[in-house]
Amino acid sequence: MKKYTAFLLCSFLVWTLSACKKKQDAEEPAGFDLTEVFQGLSEQVFIPNHSSFTEQVSLLKEKVTSFSNEPTSATLEAAQMQWKSSISMWEHCEALKFGKISTSYIHNKIHIWPTNSAFIKGFIFGDDLLNSDFIDSKGSSSKGIPALEYFLFDEAGNNQTVLDSFLLSAYAQRNLDYMVALAENLEKNARKLDDLWSKSYAQEFSGNTATGLLSSESLLLNALTSHIERVLNTKIGKPLGYVGINGLDLSLLESKRSGESLHNIRNNLKLVKACFFGSYSDEGMPGLDDYLAYKIAQNGTQKNVVAEIKAQIETIQKKLDQLPATFSEAVVSNENDLESLYEEWKVLLRLFKVDMANELSVIITVSENDGD
Repeated sequence: MKKYTAFLLCSFLVWTLSACKKKQDAEEPAGFDLTEVFQGLSEQVFIPNHSSFTEQVSLLKEKVTSFSNEPTSATLEAAQMQWKSSISMWEHCEALKFGKISTSYIHNKIHIWPTNSAFIKGFIFGDDLLNSDFIDSKGSSSKGIPALEYFLFDEAGNNQTVLDSFLLSAYAQRNLDYMVALAENLEKNARKLDDLWSKSYAQEFSGNTATGLLSSESLLLNALTSHIERVLNTKIGKPLGYVGINGLDLSLLESKRSGESLHNIRNNLKLVKACFFGSYSDEGMPGLDDYLAYKIAQNGTQKNVVAEIKAQIETIQKKLDQLPATFSEAVVSNENDLESLYEEWKVLLRLFKVDMANELSVIITVSENDGD
């Protein structure tokens, strides 16, 4: 009888524990599939952006070649417009430098600024054959998108000065040869980067099951945070004299000769927004915002970081919309608005680097100096 009673008691305990376990399983969240977010970002943002950039650069090579064959005001303006389209698309790729992309160093061959004009002049004054292989052998500050800007735009905005360098200069032909070599080399590297994403790394990134610092979650958040910090310090802070000891120095602007500095920053923000929400559209693609909301709920955090980031992005967009076409014009007429832009961008950095990173338990290991 005692054995039977003991058996019933044990059975009851096992049943009770099993029932509690089932109830606990039913009440726990099903989890969050980050793979879906990463696949969506690859399909909606990463691969299309690099494909579009390659298309724009291919068109740029055509326009530069046409200008080289017939240097006129019309062909120059066509090349300038296509350069602007190319840099515009690059700003949607610039932040996406992590994992295999980072270790390939292709970004350094595409966009390092400022351009070292003294090096370029030395090459022009020399007698080496100027082709894509020659460009390959030289440093990052003598090639890529910024070097093409140096040839296509005059700092004072005088296209006649640009034309004269290709028509009247004693080194006119070598100027043309170097410019064409730059365009050919840029297209080659754009295609390499495009292939790396579409044929290899997008799938590797989406299926990455590593944890900690090597997880796709960590790699992407670190890359976005580093990029936000780089825009804050290098594209806004240093030219305005808020970072460093030089004071106001517009020569430090990205894309100063072409007047695209503010437009670049606008595109940088659009890329950050697309990565956060999962796409450039409002079609409800799963994004980092959804994962962050899931983690906030798990953590029991009262602060709504998702809403704060969304509101901050909108605030910065409005600040940028209030500014004139160029950074240089804004310094003269809207200096207070530029200072406000800088302060608002600092808030965005804090939201990513501190608040979002804490909620996702991601360690931020990079700073803006780790980049290009």
